[in-house]
Amino acid sequence: MRYDKFDWSGYFEWLVDIVDDGEHDDMLPVLSYLWKKEFDYSNLKPLDKNRASDGIALREHYAEDYNCKITQADIDEPCSVLECLVRLAVDIENHVTGIPGEERPDIWFWKFLENLGIDERCEGRGYDKGYLDQCIDTWLNGDISKHGRRSPFRCKNPNVNMRKKDIWMQAMAMVNDRMRYW
Repeated sequence: MRYDKFDWSGYFEWLVDIVDDGEHDDMLPVLSYLWKKEFDYSNLKPLDKNRASDGIALREHYAEDYNCKITQADIDEPCSVLECLVRLAVDIENHVTGIPGEERPDIWFWKFLENLGIDERCEGRGYDKGYLDQCIDTWLNGDISKHGRRSPFRCKNPNVNMRKKDIWMQAMAMVNDRMRYW
């Protein structure tokens, strides 16, 4: 078995493939931005460090699937916002459906971005790094409403105050809220 050096560009493409079935090619600059943006959870809840660990674990999955060598230095690189949101989308989809082969993490991922305000305003030529920084930094600074506005997990009628919950509990509140309206 041959092990190649960890392929960061291949890994980025793999992450994009998880959440983009070709319908969002014009959003590649946004995905690239999210890839370069560190998931800094220091202003969030203590349990949110688990979201960073889960995002980083995707690197190990990729390395295993593509026979790449992964070093401790590769693992020690900070988690990106893209890794965090992709992993959350995968975990939520697995939690909700639990049906092998029926996974659609892309649906959750694009809903996260829509909830953050990252949507058609950022497509193609409308890409605006300042606007993206504002959307992501507002969330990472914990400046969200009790309904999750300005976060990936906006709810119509959450059963919790989203400002007081860690990211996983916010995500679960959003899932429960969405299930009521689907």
